[in-house]
Amino acid sequence: MTTSQQDRRSLRIAIVRALQLADAQDDHLVAALLAQALDAAENELSE
Repeated sequence: MTTSQQDRRSLRIAIVRALQLADAQDDHLVAALLAQALDAAENELSE
């Protein structure tokens, strides 16, 4: 199953929003995990 460019973009946006929420709540562990997920999503987008 392939993932469309729009799906990957939507996932990236969702991760960024969740990262902003975690940052606002000073939840550093969740923010770190989301940052790793964002890096992985951005690497996928660049391929």
